[in-house]
Amino acid sequence: MGEYVTVTELPRINAHKEQLERLVQRYCLASEYCKDKEVLEVARGGGIGLGYLARRARKVVGGDIDEKVLEFARRNYGNRRNIG
Repeated sequence: MGEYVTVTELPRINAHKEQLERLVQRYCLASEYCKDKEVLEVARGGGIGLGYLARRARKVVGGDIDEKVLEFARRNYGNRRNIG
């Protein structure tokens, strides 16, 4: 049996169609408000939307209470200048 994870939407992990539809809807809406701004995403889980928001934002910073999911984002976005 796999290890329990507090979020199910993580970078580079397969998601089902409904999860992807919700993500697209959320981040498309949020990105409209991010252009050239500094963005803080709270409770962002594995940071699956950070890269999308960073396309328009000057800088994106994400935080979460779960150290395991923070590590997913660090590995996935560690080389992006405007993501912290």
